[in-house]
Order: sequence, then C-alpha cells, then structure tokens
Amino acid sequence: MEALVNGLESTVIMSWEASLLKSLTKLSFFNNSLTGSIPASIRNLSSLTIINFFENQLSGPIPQEIGQLKSLAELNLGINHLSGTIPASIGLLSKLTNLTLGENNIVGSIPGEIGRLKALTVLNLYGNQLTGTIPKSIGNMSSLTVLSLAFNKIRGSIPRELEQLKSLTNLYLQHNHLTGLFPAFIANLSKLTEFGLNKNEISGSIPHELGQLISLEHLALAENHLSGSIPASIGNLTSVTYFSVFTNNLVSSIPPEMNNLTHMKNFSVGGNFLSGYFPENICLGGQLMWFEASDSYFKGSIPKSMKNCSTLIAVLLMVIN
Repeated sequence: MEALVNGLESTVIMSWEASLLKSLTKLSFFNNSLTGSIPASIRNLSSLTIINFFENQLSGPIPQEIGQLKSLAELNLGINHLSGTIPASIGLLSKLTNLTLGENNIVGSIPGEIGRLKALTVLNLYGNQLTGTIPKSIGNMSSLTVLSLAFNKIRGSIPRELEQLKSLTNLYLQHNHLTGLFPAFIANLSKLTEFGLNKNEISGSIPHELGQLISLEHLALAENHLSGSIPASIGNLTSVTYFSVFTNNLVSSIPPEMNNLTHMKNFSVGGNFLSGYFPENICLGGQLMWFEASDSYFKGSIPKSMKNCSTLIAVLLMVIN
C-alpha cells in the first residue's frame, strides 16, 4: 500500500491505526503545505520503506520512535521547520540508503550512532544549526556517495576517517567553522566530482596531491586562510569547470599547467597575493561565464581566448599596483 499525495494544504493529522495501515510501505507528502509535527505513533507503520515529507511546513522534533521502522530505506524530511536534535535512534535504521534533513532548524551535534548506517548512500544535513564536530564514525559509512554538512555551525578539524569513504562523489562542507590544515587525504577519494570547503577557517597550503582527483569538476576553497601557492598539479584536473580560491592568502603566480583547464565556467582567484600572468587558455573551451581576479597583483594583457568568449557574464579585474 502506498500513500502518495501532492498539492495538499492542511494540518497533518497522523493518529495512525496500525490495524488499518500495517501494510503501508510508502508515505509521500512531498511539496505540500502540511503543518503540525511528526507523531511518535508513526512507529506503528512497521512496513514503511519510504517517508518523504520534503518541502512542507512541519515543525517540532523528529521523534525517537522513528528508529523502530526497521524496513525504512528513505527518510526525506528536507525543507521544513523541524527543530530539536537528530535522534540517536536513527542509527538503528540499518536498511536506510537516503537520509535528508536539510534546510530545517535542527540543533545539537551529529550523533555518533549515525555511523552505523552502512547502507546509506546519501546524507544531507545541510542548512541547519548543527554544532559540535564531524563524528569519526561517518568514516564507517562505506556506501556513501553524497555527504552534505554545509551551512551549519560545525567546528573542529575534518576527521581523517573520511578517507575511508571510497565511493564518495560529492562532499560539501562549506559555510561552517572548520579549522585545521587542509586535509591532504581528500586526494584519496578518487571518485570525487564536487568538493566544497569554502567559508571555513582552514589553513595551510593546497596539497599537490589534490591533482590526483582527475574526476573533479567543482573545487570551492574560497574564504579560508590558505597560504602558499596554487600547485602545478591542479593542471591535471582537466574536467574542472568551477575553480574558486578567492579571499585567501595565496601567493606567487598561477601555474602555466592551469592552461590545461579548458572547460572552465567559473574562475575566481581574487583577494589573494597572486601575481604574474593569467592562464592564456582560460576560455579556450568557450564556456567561461565568470572571471574574477580583483584585488591581486597580476600583470600583462587579458587572455586572448577571452576575446571570443561569448558566454561571459562577469569579468572583475581590479588589480593592485
């Protein structure tokens, strides 16, 4: 049995009768205007495999009783007004493959019990008020492909245990309060296509090992405390379309190897201490939309490849003399 509803405006009333709904497997009220809270009695729906309340107006905490739904494979409560903490009982949902709690008002730390979810492929906790540190137990989630903890208040360093997530393709840690040196072990996540670390307090240099991530398309490291130079190995990332390192403490020139990055759409390097010349082939692929190199010490002419770059939307080139 399935309950799939779209376009509903109402207060959600869930006084479940297990005798009537014991065979219900899918409960989907996504993209409605439901209000109210998720009742503890949801535990009675023991056959549920999917709960999808994405984009509603639900409030209140996530009930601990949700951990009793042993068949649950998808729990999507994103874009609501849920509050309270993430219940540790979620770690009991051994069949869960998708946990999405993004864009709510959830507080507290990420419970270590979440690392028990060995089948989980997607963990979206972005856009909450989460604090504390990234639990080391996340490294046990060997099936994870998407990890999004962005737009929270998470502190501390990035645990080395994340190196164990060999299936990871998307890692979003931006807009937190993360500290410590740039995690060179990220280079061991060979399937990574998108990595967001901007708007944190990460220090140290960009490791040359990052050039091993040949599948990388999106690299966002802006607004940290990074120093040193841009490693020449970045030129190996020939699939990169988004490269952002603005507002750091980077020095020296842009390595000529970056001329290999001919699929660039967004190139933002301003607000550093970079000098020398721009990459000549920056728009050779004819896809560049955003070129930002303001508050820097560059010299020479605008790259020739930009002259016929019809895709350009913005060019910011204020140079410090």
